[in-house]
Amino acid sequence: MEACADLSNDKVTISLVANQKNAILGNFSRKFALYAYESERRYLPIRANGGHICYPNVVFRNVIAPVVKIMIGRRHRLMLQFHHGLQKDVLSRLQDFGISKEIVPYDLGGDLKLDVVAWLEKRRALDL
Repeated sequence: MEACADLSNDKVTISLVANQKNAILGNFSRKFALYAYESERRYLPIRANGGHICYPNVVFRNVIAPVVKIMIGRRHRLMLQFHHGLQKDVLSRLQDFGISKEIVPYDLGGDLKLDVVAWLEKRRALDL
């Protein structure tokens, strides 16, 4: 998130890592997903260079994801990765993409302990 500190830098890229371990397929909203995608594309000075979905639901991974990957086109299909299995295997796959254990959130088996409230307070104190 610190890459967002300089909003004049429109070349900042990020890799998104999502934990779907406890996700419920019925909670997925196509409308919200499209809204989030359009918002990122239009308004944020960052671009996602990869998406890593960890522990996807079996139905999502085996039925929905293949259809989505066909629909999103080659460029985005190559950027979207699904990781499942043992925690050490997921961490190893993330490491293959340059995402080290030190920057993976604790709930995915990494070392990073997220404190969103503290982060927001720090950003407010900096008036960002």
